[in-house]
Amino acid sequence: MKHFELITETYPSKSPKSIEMKLSFTGALTILFVGLKLTSVITWPWLWVLSPMLIDLAIAGLIIAIAGLVFVISKLVLLFLK
Repeated sequence: MKHFELITETYPSKSPKSIEMKLSFTGALTILFVGLKLTSVITWPWLWVLSPMLIDLAIAGLIIAIAGLVFVISKLVLLFLK
């Protein structure tokens, strides 16, 4: 997944500090959709406006489910091999 990088420096301070924020493509798309919704450019339901965040959540859930399934299957295989 591509990330956009935003690096800001805060002054005045004794030592310059930099803050690095990464924004994924779906995060940028969500911000764009929310801005378009709030300015009434689009009239989509909020579910569709926030759907890029739901895509990230679904991908994370799928990864966790697959990892859990692999864990359970490996335990079962070890149990039956004994």
